[in-house]
Amino acid sequence: MKVKSFVKSAAIAAAILVVSNVSVSAKSKIAINAYMNSNLAVVSVLSPEADAFKIEITDNSGNTVYTTERVKNAATFQRLYDLSNLSDGKYVIKYDSISGSISENFEVKDSKVIK
Repeated sequence: MKVKSFVKSAAIAAAILVVSNVSVSAKSKIAINAYMNSNLAVVSVLSPEADAFKIEITDNSGNTVYTTERVKNAATFQRLYDLSNLSDGKYVIKYDSISGSISENFEVKDSKVIK
């Protein structure tokens, strides 16, 4: 009986894991968050496919203030960025890949990310 119970529990756990992975990977996501209490920000990307992509930050007027080189074949990406050279204001961070693009708005005040 213990073996049956273990197999049943393992099957349920595997099903939950598969369902949670499907819901996470259904769409690409990008996030920018303050890193501790510093002028650094953590940019995180989760993509359902390992695509080549680039990250771009534009200001409120649409001017590009930062862009990465194209990152090749990555499904996840996380990097620290120094925001000390950005003026206070509103910005957009954009993930652009072959599969499409997504963006998130954020604000900088005193060289720190504010959501």
